[in-house]
Amino acid sequence: MTSTRNWKLSFIGLLLTLCMLACNLPGATPEPTPTPTGTITFGSTPGSSTQTAATQAAAITPARSPTVNPDLIPYVIASDHSVVIYEVGETLLDEGNRYHTATGRTSSVSGTVYVDLDNPQNSNIGPLSINISTFQSDSEQRDASLRKYWLESEQYPLATFIPTALTGLPSSYQEGREVSFTVTGDLTVHGVTRQITFDVTVNVNDEQLSGQAIGYLLMPDFDIVPPSIAGVLQAEELVTIKFEFVAISEKG
Repeated sequence: MTSTRNWKLSFIGLLLTLCMLACNLPGATPEPTPTPTGTITFGSTPGSSTQTAATQAAAITPARSPTVNPDLIPYVIASDHSVVIYEVGETLLDEGNRYHTATGRTSSVSGTVYVDLDNPQNSNIGPLSINISTFQSDSEQRDASLRKYWLESEQYPLATFIPTALTGLPSSYQEGREVSFTVTGDLTVHGVTRQITFDVTVNVNDEQLSGQAIGYLLMPDFDIVPPSIAGVLQAEELVTIKFEFVAISEKG
């Protein structure tokens, strides 16, 4: 029995080795290396609207490999100088229906922006990732409840944004001048992917890029029920997302 089992394992191993050799035979077509372009598509849109936390974790490594176009300068997000902020209106029922804006923030964000200073319309943005389980507000109780019940960020800790189009970039750039444009892409939160557009303003020079992006989303679009505690508070569906960022040039 042992001899037969060993023979079968050896035969399977031989087949696997032949398959691996076949994949490397001359003439095999290598996987093409993506090249950043002016009207940008980054990666591919997920095949379904839901993703597991493990799938998110595998998909959000920011693109930082050298680009073929030497005119594109990579600017890497500096998390210690950047912050992602959410703002949600809520009615405090136990305080006479007082209106309040709940705000949370995190600096757990990463990503890369590729800039062409001579022809800004060639610039693009790589995937961005945010660890939303690290959001902090002025209430530890709110933060714990969001992680456990509403955002469920203990299960889905990562939000990702994959830009698909930049609109409104100028044809030329003068250092010190603020530039405004829009970025549209696929945002994945709570395991659900939806398209969202951010209004962006930036200022860039040879050393760093800084600016702000603002976008809006509705919680139900991402299968999130707005926080509600009977007799205590009722949150709105609308969420404002602000991204205040600094990115450092990696130009050699």
